[in-house]
Amino acid sequence: MPFSIEQVRAMLISVNLPVDQTGLNALVEGLINFQSDQAVLGRYEHLLKVPKYESLDVFESKAHAKQFNATLQSSNLLPYGDKAIRYDDKSISDLLAYNIITSEDVIGENEIRFDPMPKMLHLVTSKFGATNHSNSIYVDENRALEFVEYFKDFSLLNWAKIQEDPNFPLSYDVLMAGKDLWDWDKISASGKIRFDEFTIDLLSEFLNFSILCKNPHAQWNNSLIEKYQDKINFKSLSSSPYLPFHHDWRYFYESKLDLPSLVKNPRVYWDLELFERYIKPTFSDNYLVKKDDIFFQLISYGRLSTSVISECEKLLDQKITIDRYVRRNSDGYRDYSTEHKLWEFFTTNPNIFWDDELFLRYYKKIEIRAIRGKIRLSVRSLSELKDYIVPYNTGDIEDYDGNVDVYPAQPLFEVIKNKCSIYGLNYDNFLKNEISWWGTFNSNEFLNPSINAILKRYFGIRDEHLLTVAR
Repeated sequence: MPFSIEQVRAMLISVNLPVDQTGLNALVEGLINFQSDQAVLGRYEHLLKVPKYESLDVFESKAHAKQFNATLQSSNLLPYGDKAIRYDDKSISDLLAYNIITSEDVIGENEIRFDPMPKMLHLVTSKFGATNHSNSIYVDENRALEFVEYFKDFSLLNWAKIQEDPNFPLSYDVLMAGKDLWDWDKISASGKIRFDEFTIDLLSEFLNFSILCKNPHAQWNNSLIEKYQDKINFKSLSSSPYLPFHHDWRYFYESKLDLPSLVKNPRVYWDLELFERYIKPTFSDNYLVKKDDIFFQLISYGRLSTSVISECEKLLDQKITIDRYVRRNSDGYRDYSTEHKLWEFFTTNPNIFWDDELFLRYYKKIEIRAIRGKIRLSVRSLSELKDYIVPYNTGDIEDYDGNVDVYPAQPLFEVIKNKCSIYGLNYDNFLKNEISWWGTFNSNEFLNPSINAILKRYFGIRDEHLLTVAR
């Protein structure tokens, strides 16, 4: 015998689902499960756009389930997040009359706001599956644990998509509640989790340490490395921004570190002690640098101290043969070899910090336009260099017609103004040096962040008129 609306409401109450919170989907489930009165289903047909079926067996067939699932999506009856759904006046009147919603749910003309209760989702997906919806599920941060505990045995949900959703919180409690659901390799690589020592210890049974070592968010320390050294990938660890300082390496894992990865790690500051311990032993008598040498990698990528640079100054005068691909015409590339001083690779090292001492010592030896590291000079240094002209230069790479980039001779500040921070700059010496450094006042020329600060503070120039320096 078909169930009445009141009987369906009683069933909903028995499973602790408040009928005034999105009872619509629950009502659909009740009508389907219990072969409800076709007249009652007809009352909601204009709402649901659900075709009438003669029997539950027919309705449960895969084809009809798929059709009904598509109908639910097209009629917006699977609300996620804080979403308003529009209905006609008759629909809202029916929902109010049967206590499926309350007047508080009606937030505007013909608009109802539904709360995406996990139980509502269960009532729908338990019949039709939710694999296709898993990447659209919004779960409030405060209800993530409840969501996982409720659905962890629910195989139709696509948990791989859920864990990758940037809005889905992955706390320790959530991870443990669904420990058999997650792809732990992807968890180990995740940037959503703060992998400090406490968290790594708690999750150590499940984490993939080879992958975790590559995760820049994993905060390694000596205690962690000592505890898990049998699981750690030391080549990946050698590149970690959280690698402990080198004074601690020698105690228990120095021999396991990967030297090529270390020289490229900006975390590692190559002072003279470190250089003499790791790099100098690779030198032979009358050492000639080759492009595969660890020293070549060090000067190209290493974060070097001034003392190490001084130690290597003579070596940087050496030339090295490098194969270059140069575009000649529309037929492709021509490969040829050229000799380049090591100073060129030192200049393009992104981890070199060009302070007053380093810049003033070597600015005539390098191609200033090629500097990729940070430059920070004092007002005094810039004043000393205000008359220096950076020489004419041509690039190496040819275009289709065989042309190369040409850089005309320019005043130093014109070359470095977009990438040089100035310290010691204040209002007085700004006015004193403005004419000699930058010419006629024009805010579009002041691209330097230090100068922007002066312009904003003393001249009232707004942010939208200051050009941001690309770092």
